[in-house]
Amino acid sequence: MENNNLGLVRRIIVSPLFLTQSTNQQQEILNKVLETGEITQQELVKVIREEIDRKMLVKGIENFDYTTFLDFILTGNIRGEKLLALCSGSKKLNEYCNRVFQLVNATGTEIEKEVQDQYLFRLLLNRMRIRIPLRKSPRQVYIEKTVGGRVYSFGNNDYGQLGLGYRNEGGLNIPTNISNFNHIIQVAAGSDQTLCLNDRGEVWTFGFNNNRIITVGEIENNNTLVPILIPDLINIIDIQAGAEHFVCLNNRGDVWCLGADETGSLGLGDLDTQVPAIINPYLKNIIEISTGYGHTLCLDTQGKVWAFGDNQYGQLGFGDTINRNIPTINPSLKNIVKISCGGGHTLCLDNQGRVWSFGQNNDHGQCGLGDNTIGDVHSPTLVPNLTNIVQVEAGDSHSLCLNDKGRVWAFGNNTSGQLGIGSLPVVSYPVLIQDLDDIIQVSCGNDHSLCLDADGWVWSFGNNEDGQLGLEDNKDRRTPKVILPLNDTISINCGCSTSYCIRRQ
Repeated sequence: MENNNLGLVRRIIVSPLFLTQSTNQQQEILNKVLETGEITQQELVKVIREEIDRKMLVKGIENFDYTTFLDFILTGNIRGEKLLALCSGSKKLNEYCNRVFQLVNATGTEIEKEVQDQYLFRLLLNRMRIRIPLRKSPRQVYIEKTVGGRVYSFGNNDYGQLGLGYRNEGGLNIPTNISNFNHIIQVAAGSDQTLCLNDRGEVWTFGFNNNRIITVGEIENNNTLVPILIPDLINIIDIQAGAEHFVCLNNRGDVWCLGADETGSLGLGDLDTQVPAIINPYLKNIIEISTGYGHTLCLDTQGKVWAFGDNQYGQLGFGDTINRNIPTINPSLKNIVKISCGGGHTLCLDNQGRVWSFGQNNDHGQCGLGDNTIGDVHSPTLVPNLTNIVQVEAGDSHSLCLNDKGRVWAFGNNTSGQLGIGSLPVVSYPVLIQDLDDIIQVSCGNDHSLCLDADGWVWSFGNNEDGQLGLEDNKDRRTPKVILPLNDTISINCGCSTSYCIRRQ
């Protein structure tokens, strides 16, 4: 039943008195309306949306032009599902949300050479310190990062790392929803423990709990079987899981860590911690984090890379094999926009779409340099024949690279088919995966891979011993196969022998 006060609100917002006010004055009036408690923000938004569609708020409405719409969204703190409902419920506002915007200064002179597509979502993501990956629309990223969805897990469940409330040997090959666990925006899986980040910036964990990171909840022989909230972590925007260490990034650019630190992977100076600890004062203005088996990389706003942890293969890229237990800038890496740590190797993507690799390379050629006999690579080295790359992903001993056309290149270990290119056991140079098109995200596990296409379908290939491919059996696959139950997926993540997909809410 409609609130009787809505009629009065309608008369206010279409009155000449309201329409001739400045944007700030209009906002003050709307705030006063809300302060009465007689109408909710949701109801107010509904009324404004309807009146715009009726074209009653047009001229004289410099007062509800596109700029005013932006102000209304930003000052009213309308976000997440409310904003998306507002957009989808009105043709005019949906047009506003998708509009291209040209930035100008106070005199009307253009200050950007290129217009900003979907400017509203770009602006909101920028305020949240969330970057927009290439090949993803701002609106799509906004949905992922503010609304999230439901997690479906499959694969190895020896320690309850699927979060389903039980553990079993032999794994699970059917993608299964973690019940009563919604609005998840990211999953990060380590060896046997999993982290999940929700739309409120909270971090949850489940699986092997040998380090006693969580000491409450349903624990069976050091196994946390259902998602348990990690206290003291707030406003988190990115999570990463290594073998036994975990790193989290908050919306201020600060990095938090917890877990084991045998090789300095926490950046705390060889200090284990069972509670979240900030890596300070070394790391500030960080925009991306990545963890390998025992090493960690952080990317700052200037495109500089900080590295620490295990370096026995040169995976920190300093030209040596000396471990670092505090964050140290790698002087050889500049203008980096994406980082990915594997088991013992690392990939970095620069702003020209080029890929740099370093670390473990012997036998499998996972650095992609065309020779798997050169041994480990201790310094960043340009991977040949890769151009216009937008995402890099390092697995245990294989690598995937996604280009701006949605095509995927693979190199490294292929003994289980994890490169998706057929029967070759090792490929030490980038090879195009023929069966994949229009891909927007890739993820690598120990010896399996997942790819997400623009239509929301998930493709899997590689080792399937524990059901981590999510197919009808436990047979390995050497070429990509779609996981039929998983349509409408917005994000993917591979653990060592587990897989996680986030589907729309």
